[in-house]
Amino acid sequence: MATMRTLAPSGRRLTATSRVGFDTLPDQYVNREQQRGFRFNIACIGETAIGKSALLDSLFDTDFEQKPHNHDEEPHVEHSCKVVSEGGVDLQLTITCSVGYGDQIDRTDTYKPLLDYVDAQFEEYLQEELKMNRQLHSYTDTRVHACLFLVSPTGTCLKSMDLVALKKLCDKVNVIVVIAKADTITKSELERFKQTLREEFAANGLQLFQPEVDTNQYPLAVVGSQEKVVIGGESVRVRQYPWGIVEVENDDHSDFLRLRNLLLRTHLEVLRLSTHTTFYERYRQRRLVDLGFAPSGRHTSTSGADGDAEDVPESLTEVYEQKRRQYKELMARKEQQLKEQFMQKVNEKEGEIRKIEKELRGKRDELVNIHRSEEAKIKAALQALARDRAAWQAECEARRKEEMSKDSKKKDKKDKHRHK
Repeated sequence: MATMRTLAPSGRRLTATSRVGFDTLPDQYVNREQQRGFRFNIACIGETAIGKSALLDSLFDTDFEQKPHNHDEEPHVEHSCKVVSEGGVDLQLTITCSVGYGDQIDRTDTYKPLLDYVDAQFEEYLQEELKMNRQLHSYTDTRVHACLFLVSPTGTCLKSMDLVALKKLCDKVNVIVVIAKADTITKSELERFKQTLREEFAANGLQLFQPEVDTNQYPLAVVGSQEKVVIGGESVRVRQYPWGIVEVENDDHSDFLRLRNLLLRTHLEVLRLSTHTTFYERYRQRRLVDLGFAPSGRHTSTSGADGDAEDVPESLTEVYEQKRRQYKELMARKEQQLKEQFMQKVNEKEGEIRKIEKELRGKRDELVNIHRSEEAKIKAALQALARDRAAWQAECEARRKEEMSKDSKKKDKKDKHRHK
């Protein structure tokens, strides 16, 4: 017999009288996520030889095989991918490091390669999201979840180059400022430097990622090393100096453990979630506005090409119809322009043809006149030749007759003389 459900005293919560099974939903979620695997994409930016590779290798206790670089290289980014396993959980890790940051005389845009890379990953995700048949469940998410910004401990304040880069990056990604090579300055100098950085961050309105607890510990100062020695029967990661050793994972020597716990143990999912809900959504909104969407919750009007007010659409259908209408108008204008250009070229060609035809007619008339003149001259010459020929023939005939007459007379004389 079915059990009748009743409202709890609060009037809202219902409690099943027997086990139904949906209390396994957290386990189902964990199993599903574990089967899919976890991704974490981290970027690191800092000056050359500040210790980026050593810090990343120490954080994940692995060798990312990043090649060394000199100070002569152009700014760019390099990637390294690894699958790190711990307790049966696989973490697909992507490391993106800036190369050549701050090594040029003109340091204006040395941060730009990393900034462009972050935007490019957002754009790839957006294009996948806008596809007709999107496959986000199997899409390899390459968006940067966190950016370690390594600051040199030398100096009394933040470098202007670093300040400009931080202002640009804070709008795109979770930035965690880290003081590198913290073992190169004294504890008192380190505390003063941290306080100075906190004041500069606040004065410039930098929205850095840091937990609300232990705010005085930030920015974290770390030491990175892959060298290990045995101390008290345990293998410890250290940096050795002639005067002693610095233990990387000792809270009295470095904030390395705090940084690793922040990234991997306590706030990894927070970083992933904020990347999607804050930074990606911010980028997505800007791109959709560029495509013609109105900001969420607002239906605004803008001036069209003809000066009339146009409603900025909010839905994809409205955007499609607006773009379709604009495209048709554009095609109509293009078609009219092409027709006008075609008619102009036709008229120009017709004018050229008429001009050439006129020139040819003039040349033809000139040649006809020359032909007629030459023909008349030839006819006159032929007539003169005919007259001269007739006169010559008459003269020849007269001479022949005259000679014949003379010969006849001579013959008669001879005959008379013979008879005598």
